[in-house]
Amino acid sequence: MNKEMWGVTGPMGSGKSEVAKRLAKHVEIKHLDCDKTIKDFFGSNDYMNSLEEILGESVRENGIVIKSKIAKIIFNDIEKKKAVEDFNYPLLCEKIVEEVKNMDNNSILLVEAVILFNSPLQNDFEKVILVKCSDKKVQIERIKNRNPNWSLEQIEERLKNQHFGEEEEKLSRIIINNDGSSEELDKKLDRVFEFLINKETGRLEV
Repeated sequence: MNKEMWGVTGPMGSGKSEVAKRLAKHVEIKHLDCDKTIKDFFGSNDYMNSLEEILGESVRENGIVIKSKIAKIIFNDIEKKKAVEDFNYPLLCEKIVEEVKNMDNNSILLVEAVILFNSPLQNDFEKVILVKCSDKKVQIERIKNRNPNWSLEQIEERLKNQHFGEEEEKLSRIIINNDGSSEELDKKLDRVFEFLINKETGRLEV
C-alpha cells in the first residue's frame, strides 16, 4: 500500500477528533488536526499581521491572541470567513505535504478538518470519513464540556454555520454514527481500521 491521505470531517460535537486520535493509535495511521495547526500559526507574527489585515482589526491584546474575537468576526461576516479560509488553505497544504513526505511507506494520513466539503481542501481528498452525531443533546453536551464558557446560544450559532447533510454523506467513503458509548465507538473503529488497511472498495457505514 502506498501513502494515502484521508479527510476526516463532521460538525462540532460529532467526535471527529476522538475518532482520528483513536485510529492514529495504530502505527500505520498518522493524524493531522487542521484546527490545531492553524492555532500553531498564531505564534508567527507575520501570520498574525496578515490575519489582522484580512479581519480589518486587531485580535491581539498585549501580544496574546484573543481567539474568541477571531471567532466572533468570522462567524458574523461570511466574506471575511471565506477570506481567512483562502488565506489558511495554502499554509495547510504546505503542512500536509510536509507530513506526507515524512511518513513511512504503507501509511495513512488522516487530515481532520471541520471545513472540508465545499472548500479548497475537498479537492485534496478522494476519500473522506464523515463522523455524525444524531443525538443533538449529546452533541451539545460534548461541545459544552470542551468549551465550558460558551452559552447555548453561542453553540447553536456555530452549529448553524456547519452544514452536513445528504450531499456530504454521498461524498463520503466512510460514515461513522457516533452517538453511543466509548466502547461502542471502539468496536466501530475496529471495523473502520480493517476497511482502511485492507483498502476495501465501496462505502462503509457503522
